[in-house]
Amino acid sequence: MLKHLLALLIIVVGLCLVVEHGRLAQAAPPPAAPTGGLDYLLIGQVGGNSNSVATQGNVAYLGLGLRLIVLDITNPLAPAVVGQSDILRDVVRHVAVNGNFAYLAVGSAGLQILDISNPAAPVFSGWYDSPSIAYGVDLAGNYAYLADYGSGLRIVDVSNPAAPEETGFVDTPGSALGVAVSGNYAYVGDSSQGGLRVINVTNAAAPFEEGFLDTPGTAWGIAVTSTIAYVADGGNGVRVVNVADPGNPAEIGFSNSAGYARYLAVQGNYLYVAGGWGGLYILDVTTPATPTFVQSEVTGGYGFGIALEEDYAYVADNYLGLRVVDINNPANPTLVGGSNTAGRPTEMALLGNYAYVANYYEGLEIFDMSNPAAPVLAGSYDSPGTAYGVTVLAGMAYIADGDAGLQISDVSNPAAPTQVGGYDTPSNAYGVFVAGDYAYVADGSSGLRVIDVTTPSLPNEVGFYDTPNLAYGLTVSATTAYVADGSSGLRLIDVLTPTAPAEIGYYDTPDFATDVTIVGNLAYVADSDGGLRVVDVSTPALPAEIGYLDGIGDVRRLQIVGDRAYLAAGDSLQVVDVSNPAAPALISSYDSTGFSAYSLAVTGEYIYLGDTEAGLLVLQPLSTSIYLPVLLRP
Repeated sequence: MLKHLLALLIIVVGLCLVVEHGRLAQAAPPPAAPTGGLDYLLIGQVGGNSNSVATQGNVAYLGLGLRLIVLDITNPLAPAVVGQSDILRDVVRHVAVNGNFAYLAVGSAGLQILDISNPAAPVFSGWYDSPSIAYGVDLAGNYAYLADYGSGLRIVDVSNPAAPEETGFVDTPGSALGVAVSGNYAYVGDSSQGGLRVINVTNAAAPFEEGFLDTPGTAWGIAVTSTIAYVADGGNGVRVVNVADPGNPAEIGFSNSAGYARYLAVQGNYLYVAGGWGGLYILDVTTPATPTFVQSEVTGGYGFGIALEEDYAYVADNYLGLRVVDINNPANPTLVGGSNTAGRPTEMALLGNYAYVANYYEGLEIFDMSNPAAPVLAGSYDSPGTAYGVTVLAGMAYIADGDAGLQISDVSNPAAPTQVGGYDTPSNAYGVFVAGDYAYVADGSSGLRVIDVTTPSLPNEVGFYDTPNLAYGLTVSATTAYVADGSSGLRLIDVLTPTAPAEIGYYDTPDFATDVTIVGNLAYVADSDGGLRVVDVSTPALPAEIGYLDGIGDVRRLQIVGDRAYLAAGDSLQVVDVSNPAAPALISSYDSTGFSAYSLAVTGEYIYLGDTEAGLLVLQPLSTSIYLPVLLRP
């Protein structure tokens, strides 16, 4: 009997601790960085997607990956980074600023408040862990209004920034992406299911929906002036809604001339729209019912967020960071400046203290990793195409540069990389491997291309083999090129004679092969949703799968170190024991917090993970893990 009572007492104490943990979670500051699991610690980060920007006087606040970046815009033509936050718990989705505080919608981490009284050193102030994924935030009085995706509108009292507290909410029918507050109403962009929702917030403790209009597209950002609400409706452009009667909002006009409308802002008679690939779009709304396209300005990447400050529009370009557009004459907007940032790391190579990152639209970026906790941009080369892959050898970086083919840059001085030569392959170069005098390029729909790089300034193609699908990744071992060929799996190509490559065998993996590594007689293949496939290639004409591990995410890149396979898989790092190749077993994983872990490199005691939203992450495996009883785990 005593034994049973003791067991019951232990359970009750455990449950009390769990309850107490829940009570304290809001009062205690969040971790400085996401842990993603018990086995890895995120110690460094740089870059990522730019989703939002806010301005206040001569300062711009840019949400960049897992950080808030602070820029001095006294000279709008040359914004200068003056400070940044510590690593946050998720990707910054939206930024609002008031006085000495910045209010950030930080995805799965809810609302995070930073003290920005010293712009050079933003510091944590308070945190509200919303139920869903915080996408948008607006401020009015003592309240922050949070567009919280699946949980609708959350109203948070921020009169004490150190202890924000929810006072009320309305669970909208769709997924809340954006919010704007005007007077006694919060206007919520509620994705494709809900459109524009008009919430009466006169009583913050008891908000209620007063009216709605189901827009045809995906409602993102909202801008409100007087009795007009402008809705950024994704692929359906801008919708103009009369909200004079909040209970019966009515569309009075629209414009499909604003790209894929994400967020927008009004100034005078003009509406400025961050419109996706087209960058910035300007509409004349002198007569709101008939918005008229005035002009657009390409920002170079993907226009996502926007803020206006006098004669300038500050655009958060998803891929390129902050872009500054002179709008003094709306009919002639001009891109005049910006602050480039590491965007979407698609592949990387490590050499010495440097990480060479193929960074999509940014081209090649070289980071000094002497201190892995604080990566520093050492130099960059803006390649003409879209950098997908990179290999570094003997002071040269060979870049798989999308529709610009193979580009070669001299990186013997990492601070000043220079273009040496290039060869425009027929399709899109996604991967490159250099062996001897040849660069082997995975060229999408044009298969394997063999390029003589004996003279880097004059590369020329000497042979090719057109694989059946899309060549994404490759490696070369001895006289065989192993090509990850999309839906056609693994292709083995004899390159003994580089001028006449010939397929000698293949193994059709179940999904979409994107990367391959050879260890001895085994090929390890990254097969997207097919996971990790292990293929015996000892008989090249008859490769045979001997083991696999699936259900671990969208596996895109892999590296084998000893008995472990490290996989960039969807939104995570997966680490797999391959000591028995016939039965790969998952050891541990790390949630990268972003949209897609697309590249990785493992060296020494660090793992470098490239995430398309969160940027370049530096992980340190923990030598020991402390496992609490199940009842006590957070």
